[in-house]
Amino acid sequence: MLQNDSWYRYEGAGFYAFPVPQPGTLPVYRFANTKSGSHFYTIYESEKNTMLQNYDWLKYDGIGFYASPVPQPGMLPVYRFANNLAGGHFYTIYEAEKNAVIQNYSWFTYDGIGFYAYPPQ
Repeated sequence: MLQNDSWYRYEGAGFYAFPVPQPGTLPVYRFANTKSGSHFYTIYESEKNTMLQNYDWLKYDGIGFYASPVPQPGMLPVYRFANNLAGGHFYTIYEAEKNAVIQNYSWFTYDGIGFYAYPPQ
């Protein structure tokens, strides 16, 4: 993605989640977007099934990691946006960044909280 689009830049890990199940976590399903080169993540099995049935350009990669569907001590919400211009998704744990995207980038649709994860170290 970084090689194909100068609009993006690498900022490091956006959040930390678990590679294996932990108490209070659920799988976060990962899809590769074959149109944009980005990835889509959902913790909701019903949303995963909708993607599998209706979006043939999303390649199901399986479980990407494990996160919490509800607030847990030390975890922050991971806010999810759909990029209607590029066809991908954007994720952030930073409320100020979430608010800036909502206020300044009309081509992003705020999807709400995707899941809860730990902030980067």
